Amino acid sequence: VWINAVWLVWLGLVRLGYREQAEELAKRTLAAVSLSGLHEYYDPFDGRGMGQSHFAWSTLILEMLDPDPRAAYSYLPEPEHSPPADPAAR
Repeated sequence: VWINAVWLVWLGLVRLGYREQAEELAKRTLAAVSLSGLHEYYDPFDGRGMGQSHFAWSTLILEMLDPDPRAAYSYLPEPEHSPPADPAAR
């Protein structure tokens, strides 16, 4: 399992409103990264890290755990207390 591919699935779940499923995916992905550290990819059955170690794209787990709605072009819904973003300002 490659974390960058998992992140894309997670992103789709978030955008489509499947919050519980996105949180479960993030939780399971975190378990693999916590078990083995940062690796190129992970065994889908036991979470064992495989390929190169210290692989940077595995840090996408951090966004899955704590996404920032203030990021430019955020995919997260606007906070209810703030006015809608002006698309022309982007």
